Parts: sequence; C-alpha cells; structure tokens
Amino acid sequence: MKLKVITVLVSVFYVLLFSSWLSAQDLGSLFKNIKDGIYVYAGALNEANSTIILTQEGVVLIDTGQSPKDSHVVAAAIKKLTSQSVRFIIHTEPHPDHIMGDFVFSPPAIVIAHDGATASVKQSSSFTPERIEKQMSESAEMRSAFKGFRLITPHVEYRDRMTLNAGERTFELYYLKNVHSEADTAIWLPKERVLSRRHMSE
Repeated sequence: MKLKVITVLVSVFYVLLFSSWLSAQDLGSLFKNIKDGIYVYAGALNEANSTIILTQEGVVLIDTGQSPKDSHVVAAAIKKLTSQSVRFIIHTEPHPDHIMGDFVFSPPAIVIAHDGATASVKQSSSFTPERIEKQMSESAEMRSAFKGFRLITPHVEYRDRMTLNAGERTFELYYLKNVHSEADTAIWLPKERVLSRRHMSE
C-alpha cells in the first residue's frame, strides 16, 4: 500500500513537471524561461523585450514589447500560461518601443513608471497621430495590431525607489539617473535574484 502511494505521488510529480515544461516550450522560440514563472520575450536581437512574471495575484509585465504586434504575441503567451490577467505593467523607460502596446493590457493593468515618464510621453513626437499612422502603414499585420490603440500614460509614478508586492513576489524598483531616458528604471526581484532593465532581463 505504501509503495502504491509513493508510485502515485511520483507519477503526479512527473505529470506536473512535464505539463509545466510543455507550457514553456509551447510559447515558441522567441520566449525564454529564465526562472520558475518568469519568461522573457525578445522579438528581435537588440530590440526591446518584454518580461512576463507570474504571481499568485496575477501577472506582472515588464515593458510590453517593441510594438503592438509584439504585445499581442505576449498576450497570447500569457493566455497559455495562466488564466489570470496582467495586474501591473512596469516600464523600464518611457520610449515607444517599451510602452506602445500598453493598451493591449490596460485596463485592467496598472502602469508604473518613474517620475517624469508621463511628461516625457506627452512631449514626445513618437506618439503623434502622424507617427502612429506611419507605423501602421508598415504592413496589414501592424495595422491590425494597432486596432483599438489608445495612448496609456502611467497610473503610478514613483521617485527614486519603490517596492511592489504582488502575491509571493517582491519587486524593487530603482531609478537610474542619466542612463538613457528621462525615467529609466531597473527592477530587482531579490528572492529570485532576477534583474530587469532596458532591453535585458537576467
């Protein structure tokens, strides 16, 4: 009887492990599982990426991809990984290749960035109707990806440092002064020892 119970438990463990492995593999070659429940999407080399972090209270997304087309790829991957929605989006910088796809997830997602991000977005020529139209004209696929587009500015802006608790995970946000943009942020997950900053998660 004892041997039977052990055999069943071992079988369940392998089924769960294999199911988890399958879900990671099914996301495609552009996704990398860097830690348990943490996936990085990189649409192309040296372009902005997006990091999916699963928590017990919903998904935390670091940046939303190079373009809305990438954001929809990330959204499809999230649906494969969990039934939960994106609860928070954290921006590493306020440039279009990091934030243009926020509308795909917000609402309901709450967007967080460093102080000055909203002002930067509003002053940028990258978000004018003319620039948006130019980007949409690149292809029919891109035009479709922009369907329903609206510019989302941060709901929360922090100064210098912020700690965000989401489920079992802790996110420490740090302002990076004079690095690339007016509002650069590095995100550190101390328990997982994962660092995320512009164009990189490790």
